[in-house]
Amino acid sequence: MIYEHTTNFAGKPVKDWEAQSGIQDPEGVCYALRLSYEEAEEGQRWTDKFAAFLDDPSSSQVYGIVIGDWGLLSSATDETSAPVVEALVAARDRLPNLRAIFFGDVLGEECEISWIRQSDISPLFTAYPQLEHFCVRGADGLSLGSLKHDRLKSLVIQSGGLGVNAVREVAAADLPELEHLELWLGEESYGGDATVADLAPILGGGLF
Repeated sequence: MIYEHTTNFAGKPVKDWEAQSGIQDPEGVCYALRLSYEEAEEGQRWTDKFAAFLDDPSSSQVYGIVIGDWGLLSSATDETSAPVVEALVAARDRLPNLRAIFFGDVLGEECEISWIRQSDISPLFTAYPQLEHFCVRGADGLSLGSLKHDRLKSLVIQSGGLGVNAVREVAAADLPELEHLELWLGEESYGGDATVADLAPILGGGLF
């Protein structure tokens, strides 16, 4: 169980974004956008909060974004990450300086890591060719697609059980600048069904 929200990502401190204070340090801070359970039950959506974030003139200089709970346990929202992915892709021209994304800084008390419903996140890598750091938490429904990226330096996948398809997508990825790869393989009972053979191309050391 993960008990605390991340306080540092991609070498930058993480700060919760608040509409009242706005974006004060776009290049020195990674801003976290989270939807509380109460906000979700009241009908607010993560995408609405993100739209307000983008309306800040300083958003064009933002270095990093941390995506927290998007309403995972609320009956009023779509539980998968697909709408969040779509919103981020649509905002690509408004976030030209984005270099770091943490997708799913969700605590166990908000949603257990094995219950976080991800989706196909591959469009993010095409939308942000300057991206250098990417971390995703939760592997249920996760797909990286045919991952090819010329700038990505770190890739982290945190899960309670990482499925074989995701492992094979990593093993087939074309990431010439990758320096750090971290895979939480987890347990078979939570979907971690990759074998040593699936991991062999990664462990061999010749991929990246």
